[in-house]
Amino acid sequence: MGEKYEFKAPHWRWSHLVHKRDTQKFISLLSKDAPLSTITRAFFYIEDSFLNHVEIEEQFFFPDVEKSLPAEEKHKLDPLHTEHTEEAPLFKALKSQLESLKEEDREGKESFKKAFEEFRDRLLKHNEREEAIIIPLVRQHMSEEAQKETGTKISTFMRSKPTGSVGLWQFKTVVEENPSEVPIWENSFPWVLRKAVLPGLAWTDSYIKEYCVLFA
Repeated sequence: MGEKYEFKAPHWRWSHLVHKRDTQKFISLLSKDAPLSTITRAFFYIEDSFLNHVEIEEQFFFPDVEKSLPAEEKHKLDPLHTEHTEEAPLFKALKSQLESLKEEDREGKESFKKAFEEFRDRLLKHNEREEAIIIPLVRQHMSEEAQKETGTKISTFMRSKPTGSVGLWQFKTVVEENPSEVPIWENSFPWVLRKAVLPGLAWTDSYIKEYCVLFA
């Protein structure tokens, strides 16, 4: 059961690729001494992606995985829950640090950049641990039907968000940069969404347009 996990529920794994890509793009903005207004808007998308990801895991994905596990294996997700609890105040501190910056404060900007780089390293290591723990458990214990049910919950959650369309665009972006993911992308979403709806949103959705400028 669940042996085709990657093909049935790739979105969670793609969100890790988004974290890796966009946090590096954000660091590049900091390195180029971009205007504080640009940095602040880019951070909005970093925050949105991070908070949505954690909420999806804690509300839907992890509980559904744990529900499928035998009693003796339910503890295996405990370290991931703990890390989420630890990451929340660190991210909040980053946001507060950014909000306190002034345009001419080069020392403050450099301090923020260093703090963000440290958080990024922690986040990417956390994502690696998640994949090492979660994917084998899903493949072994979570049925295809259960995976689809979880996917439906997550899709409904994302559609309720004003920036939900940005999530799809982020997936499209990381898939195009990782060719091995293209067949999964094509099997996961209908042609009309990939070739008509999303390109159309690139012209009409203000969030996608801004995201494309900031994270090009």
